[in-house]
Amino acid sequence: MRVGVLGVGLMGAAMSRRLLSQGFDVTAWDRHRERAQALEPHGGRSAAQPADVVREADVVLTMLRDADVLTDIVRPLLPAWRPETSWLQCGTIGAGETDRLVALARDHQRRHVRHTGLRKHPAGRAG
Repeated sequence: MRVGVLGVGLMGAAMSRRLLSQGFDVTAWDRHRERAQALEPHGGRSAAQPADVVREADVVLTMLRDADVLTDIVRPLLPAWRPETSWLQCGTIGAGETDRLVALARDHQRRHVRHTGLRKHPAGRAG
């Protein structure tokens, strides 16, 4: 399975490393390019642009700072997103913001999976 990750901070990096350790094909992007490049020794690929992440992904995980950043990055990508790709939004945002993202995905006929993050839980930090 090809997994695209947008946002490779503390949680995104841990989740990406865990996915790589389980044999998933991971391509990641972060506005701080060195964060995505840090996955390369673990078998991951870094992408120069967010579009490079979603182009071939079966699942896209988003772990971005807040709903505004998330929307700014994802909205222009959705029209080119493969219809069979699922979007798992893992960042910490509010319920109302999540509802808006679900509507955005639905408007583009894309699958959005609601997810509650585990940022403060040791298992979440471990990936």
